[in-house]
Amino acid sequence: PGLTATDAALDNMPEDFRKSFLSHVPLNRMGTPEDIANAVYFFASDLSSYITGDIMEVSGGYHLGTPQYGEFVGSKVVK
Repeated sequence: PGLTATDAALDNMPEDFRKSFLSHVPLNRMGTPEDIANAVYFFASDLSSYITGDIMEVSGGYHLGTPQYGEFVGSKVVK
């Protein structure tokens, strides 16, 4: 799953990172635990009975060619 708005994620993620990340998510929001549960429910139900070997992206569209990772490739990390 994509970035999910759990208490652990929200409590440990700086606001500036969250804003930067969401600028690359077409739906412009973090997923909810319910979004993930709905995808799991779909695959566990008879609604998906004719689906085999598939991957469902539950990421708000983040996987659609986002450049965010590319922005950091080659940048120097100061320790």
